Amino acid sequence: RVIKKFYKPHFWEFPIDISQLMEKTAEGTNQRKGAKENSFQQLILKAGNYLGKQKFADADIMLNQAIKTAADNKYFQGTVMARLLKAQNFQAQGKNIEARTFYEQAKGDAKHDLDLFIQVCFAFGSFLLSQKEKNEALQTFSEVLPIAEQKNDLVLQIELNRLIGQLNDSKLFPNKAILSFEKCI
Repeated sequence: RVIKKFYKPHFWEFPIDISQLMEKTAEGTNQRKGAKENSFQQLILKAGNYLGKQKFADADIMLNQAIKTAADNKYFQGTVMARLLKAQNFQAQGKNIEARTFYEQAKGDAKHDLDLFIQVCFAFGSFLLSQKEKNEALQTFSEVLPIAEQKNDLVLQIELNRLIGQLNDSKLFPNKAILSFEKCI
């Protein structure tokens, strides 16, 4: 009882910026400091941190630099990824025309890499659905289905057929939806 009477707890508070901590950690763990791919990764990391803080102008600057760095190094996957992030940056700001432009550019650039193309099409299709552009979203998801069949990716085929079935579901033409749903089984 005596000890409790004299004990006064102490509290310390350390303000930590997690995004800055991530950047510093990434910089410190780079095996080859100053390498061009590390520069690109740092730009993408910083852009992601700015997006998380809703500092859209700063994210835009980082993404422009990332696109240029990736293009200069002929790293087309990096260019696509940076354009995809730039589209999402515009979408978060409600600048849907600009977002659509970057989604379309990313989709066009990604055609050489099927896995990347699938990822971009899913992001673009989701964006189109958010804009209530059902027919274009349906077309975008339908572009990916033959690739999933070619790759024999059953999980992707089921997901795409489910999405296509939902988008085709209507009282006037239920058969289209039923055909897609049957393919899921």
